[in-house]
Amino acid sequence: MENDKTIIIQQDAEIDEDKVDFSSIADFFFLCVSKWEWFLLSFLLCIGCAVLYLCVTPPKYTRSASVHIKEDSRSSSIGNVSDEFSNLGFGISSGSVNNEVVAFNSPELAEQVVKRLHLDITYKTEKGLRKDLLFGKTLPINVSFPSLDDETSLSLAVVLLPSGELQVSTLTYNDETKDVNRKVSFNESVLIDGINMVFSKTEAFSAPVVPLEIIISKKTLSLATFSLNSSLEATQNNKNNSVIDIKYSDQSIERAEAVINTLIIEYNNNWMKDKNELGVLTSRFIDERIGVIEKELGGVDSDIASFKSSNMISDPANAAAMYLSKANESDQQILLLMNQVFMCKFLRDYVGNSSNVNKLVPANVGIQSVELTALVKDFNDMMTTRNTYISNSSDKNPLVQTLDDKLASQRVAILQSIDNEQKSLEVQIASINKSLQQSNSALSSTPNQQRQLLSMDRQQKIKESLYLFLLQKREENELSQAFTAYNTRIISRPMGSNTPTSPVSILILLAAAIIAFIVPVIFIYLHELFNSTVRGRIDLEKLTVPFVGEIPENVVKEQSNIFKSLSKSRKKQNLEIVVESGKNNAINEAFRIVRSKLNFMLHSNRDMRRQVILVTSANPSSGKTFISLNLATVFSLQKNTKVAVIDLDIRKASLSQFVGKPQTGVTDYLGGFVDDWHNLIVKTQGNNPIDVLPVGHFPPNPSELLQEDTFSSLLEEMKREYDVIFIDMPPVEIVADVTIVKHLADVTLFVVRTGVLERAMLPNIERYYKEGTFNNLSLLLNGSIIQSHRYGHYGHYGRYGYGYGYGYGYGYGKSQD
Repeated sequence: MENDKTIIIQQDAEIDEDKVDFSSIADFFFLCVSKWEWFLLSFLLCIGCAVLYLCVTPPKYTRSASVHIKEDSRSSSIGNVSDEFSNLGFGISSGSVNNEVVAFNSPELAEQVVKRLHLDITYKTEKGLRKDLLFGKTLPINVSFPSLDDETSLSLAVVLLPSGELQVSTLTYNDETKDVNRKVSFNESVLIDGINMVFSKTEAFSAPVVPLEIIISKKTLSLATFSLNSSLEATQNNKNNSVIDIKYSDQSIERAEAVINTLIIEYNNNWMKDKNELGVLTSRFIDERIGVIEKELGGVDSDIASFKSSNMISDPANAAAMYLSKANESDQQILLLMNQVFMCKFLRDYVGNSSNVNKLVPANVGIQSVELTALVKDFNDMMTTRNTYISNSSDKNPLVQTLDDKLASQRVAILQSIDNEQKSLEVQIASINKSLQQSNSALSSTPNQQRQLLSMDRQQKIKESLYLFLLQKREENELSQAFTAYNTRIISRPMGSNTPTSPVSILILLAAAIIAFIVPVIFIYLHELFNSTVRGRIDLEKLTVPFVGEIPENVVKEQSNIFKSLSKSRKKQNLEIVVESGKNNAINEAFRIVRSKLNFMLHSNRDMRRQVILVTSANPSSGKTFISLNLATVFSLQKNTKVAVIDLDIRKASLSQFVGKPQTGVTDYLGGFVDDWHNLIVKTQGNNPIDVLPVGHFPPNPSELLQEDTFSSLLEEMKREYDVIFIDMPPVEIVADVTIVKHLADVTLFVVRTGVLERAMLPNIERYYKEGTFNNLSLLLNGSIIQSHRYGHYGHYGRYGYGYGYGYGYGYGKSQD
């Protein structure tokens, strides 16, 4: 008997000793291959979504242009005076390239482009699944809204009829859509729902063949500016040059080119406005100085005339020509120095005036100090930048406050430089006066009146020279304003490919294909990672319980459709007889293999022939009844073998339902209501019928019925008439029925269903075997997955699935029952 309990059935195909865990790449690969329907469905869905996205999303085209920033464009001076005095800042150099990049990207410049091109109003027409933009040559009409401000938005649907007439169909305003259905005239003010509209024809206007519906959308100015700014990109071409590259993406090629061209025009206009502001300030300063000099020069002329008239002084004598020549030379030097001293005083008064704090400092006023000229130029550049920032933000901007601090420091530096230059000029004048005094000493014999006349004549020359100098500078400033060139030079006009830059079809389709592959892989991985049920035979390999075989999943042939296959439930198994004589498909051969092993177990002991096979499981839905029914059928196919099946799953009675659920059965016999059990036998339908003893009535005390000796006597009687008897029992430990009748069974067949039994229950089965709870306990794996009509040791379903390395149905002859 001890040998009877420890019979171990060898598997037909040995599994490698080295276990392959699910983490094996090969296992996971073959698992994914087995679920090819999921990948196909994912591919169809992802590619379909990608194609739909490409059909709905309008293409965008990119245009780019390059402009060169002139970093130093100075105006040339006029006349001989410029040979004596420096240019002093005329011809203003442009700011750094980085500052100009910021200017090109500024929202203020984008807003000017939006206003000029009316980009806050868009025109679209439906083309297939998407809406195409109308602009320029494709736009037949224009509309304006005189009564609406810049921050009002609305939507308008108009229809251009084949007759050339225009009809307004709907109006959406303040989140309310109204049906209008009103024909309007061109170039006339139309009042619709309190909104004035003026429609006009464009150069591209033509009557369509079929009605053309145009969707007109007016966005707020801020939103249109933001939209343009987000699609615009201005960058420095290279840090070693002063070229700026401008890129813009739009649905319309014509609109993209128009935006870039208008952006450059508006930038040049702003630059000219900023640069001319300094010229206007310089002109005002020079005019004021000319007025002052005119008064002083007139006073000197009047003094000379009065002095000569009262003293009757003629022209200076030619005496002491050498001394006079020296005096003239000194006078000439003093003339030049005094001009600069006067200009220093004028410039200091202007810079020191508190009312001119935020104004530009006049440049090129005649002071020959290189340091002072550089300070004035830097001050004016910073002041221009500050005013630009304030126009885009406010004086609370941190950049503006930083510039204010720098400007204050720069103003102090300018004042100090003016003072230093003035002191330097005064020292030079003093030195020349000392030399002049020596010459005058030699002329002591000259009459006092002549000396006074020379002094007044000297003052007259100084005033005349200064007056002429200012007149020349005024003309130079006017010419500078009149002939100032733009700060930019266009290197390349807006150009680009006619191939859309977005969406990129190949990339989107490739991404969709990658996602279509990744999603099922992740789903399969997570599904298997959290799958705690028995996955296949590999999960049973650590058990020492004898293994009699495995039955593949019973799948209905009509479920070949991909969606039916995906939706198929693993928890339910069709209750039917799949074993047929002469058939050699996978499931028939699997039952025959199990039959062979059970025959070995039933006839292994010569002294006692085993006949009763108890079929049970650890949990419901394991397919016990299906196994019992088909094993009984496959045994009945053997020659001279009579088989019976007893349905002792009294509470569920699945087997009884298969044979029509008779009103009387084994419970009626055990309860004493039926005397002859032979009258209770029901045969199954089909070519290979078997005898079934159904449940009958559902008793209130099934366990008590089984505890009586009547059932034991019934088995003894049936053993005399049947070669093999199968008992379909309920799951163990759920009810006590199995525990009551287990000693009557010669072989206990424990059914384990893949995807149903929790792996945590396997140690309990092992314990049953080691403790000898059931007679000749053996395992049968139910619900193994078939992969391409083949069972093998390869991949996931080789390790977890049906363990036979040959395929059925490919040249294999009829089996011998």
